[in-house]
Amino acid sequence: MNIAAITDHAKEFLLKHGKHPPVVFVEMEGDESPYILPFANFPFNRTEEREQALFQAARHFALKMRRQLKGKKVMALAFAIEAWGRKQKPGTPYIRPTNAPDRVEILAVTMLDVASMETTASIYEMVRAGGSLDLVTLGEPDKAKSSLLSAFLTGIQTASQEIGMARARLRRVCEEYGMRGGDQS
Repeated sequence: MNIAAITDHAKEFLLKHGKHPPVVFVEMEGDESPYILPFANFPFNRTEEREQALFQAARHFALKMRRQLKGKKVMALAFAIEAWGRKQKPGTPYIRPTNAPDRVEILAVTMLDVASMETTASIYEMVRAGGSLDLVTLGEPDKAKSSLLSAFLTGIQTASQEIGMARARLRRVCEEYGMRGGDQS
């Protein structure tokens, strides 16, 4: 998946609407462009709530698009979300970015390469000036530990399964790829 296409899409959306909703990008084998799935409402604070929301959204997407997706593999997924960020200075107490006076607007993009199941995260500061906007990278993409895109992938892969079996698989996937399971480094 092309990170530049994602940031270009985000920048265009931000300029037009002033804010950026959470968006999942789904790259399918053989398709030229990814499917773009914005969330009009994403009130979830806890990881488990976010996993469930993405899982359910993916199941809905896969069932609705079953003809277009038939026989195709998911190649990559990305999740872009607007948030507050803060650079932690050494020796200073931790303050949640939402409460910090020195916070900055950021766009966080998490990407999952399905073949390797590797997740990377990229962070961009939103720099607004007049009617323009720039997304300034805050470093190179880093490997990340996150179950959110794995939960979305599981929703697609289990769309035709009975919900109880699908949720059991979701639990295993989230334990393996999330912060509460597997290697914590």
